[in-house]
Amino acid sequence: MKIRNIVHKGLKRLYAEDHAKGVPPDTVDKLRKMLAFLDDMQDPEELRALPSWKVHTLTATAKELGASALHATAG
Repeated sequence: MKIRNIVHKGLKRLYAEDHAKGVPPDTVDKLRKMLAFLDDMQDPEELRALPSWKVHTLTATAKELGASALHATAG
C-alpha cells in the first residue's frame, strides 16, 4: 500500500526525509515502525489486526474509493 497523504508537517517530514523535527522525540521510533508497517502492507484489511490503531472506514465518496482513516495519537 502507498501512503497518499499525511497532514501533520512533522510526520510528513519524518516519512519523506527521515528527519524528526516537529515530532515528539519519545515517539519517533514508534512512528517510524508504524510508517514502515503501512508502507509494507499489501491489503488494507491488515490494519484490522491492530485494534489499538482504531482504524475505521470513511463515509460517502471516500468509502466508494475504498479509503480508510487511521487516527494516531502519541501516548
